[in-house]
Amino acid sequence: MDRERAPGHGDRRPTTWLALSPSKGHHERDDAPLRVCLARTLELTGVSLQFHDWPGLGRAIVCFALGSDLAPVLAAAFAPRYRVLGLAPREGVSYQTDAADLEALLSAFGFEQPLLVGEGVGAVAPLLVAAWWPSLVGALLLVAPAREAAHGIEGRGLRECPPDWDALLALVRCPVRVLDAWSMAEVEELLVLPKRAAGTRSGY
Repeated sequence: MDRERAPGHGDRRPTTWLALSPSKGHHERDDAPLRVCLARTLELTGVSLQFHDWPGLGRAIVCFALGSDLAPVLAAAFAPRYRVLGLAPREGVSYQTDAADLEALLSAFGFEQPLLVGEGVGAVAPLLVAAWWPSLVGALLLVAPAREAAHGIEGRGLRECPPDWDALLALVRCPVRVLDAWSMAEVEELLVLPKRAAGTRSGY
């Protein structure tokens, strides 16, 4: 269940638009767990964020990446043992706006120390959230982070105002992994780490 939203977030209303019946892919075993995917909307002031939500019992995994492959792959591996959410960057906005969107999603749901995952160009916003709002993130995984984009506002922002990756990583207070390629073992390791006490810091 979603936890009560924090005071001051009255305009942040997650809404479920569609429930998809659980189904098994052709590659799954007959005893594979059934999963439900919900297409949801978070209403903010002046903008609606579209995301997918695979309910689960354990720690939340919040994915931020271009395209649609990342969250379903993680959901296939970890839901319903863990809850998985997938949010994609909005088109034509800066990476700072992406970070604000991601912060709004985490604050609206009030997850307890979720695992935040970013891939490619989508790795910048999760890093900013972990550095700027450390209380919202329990662990951080960045996969093949891209330090520049080919076109659009996203690419211009990364070229003209590039984030200081080393300085931001130094501000992160939770366990963090930066990988060149996917490793489900690393995801599992971060998920089973004990939750840290408020105010403590973990190295990377």
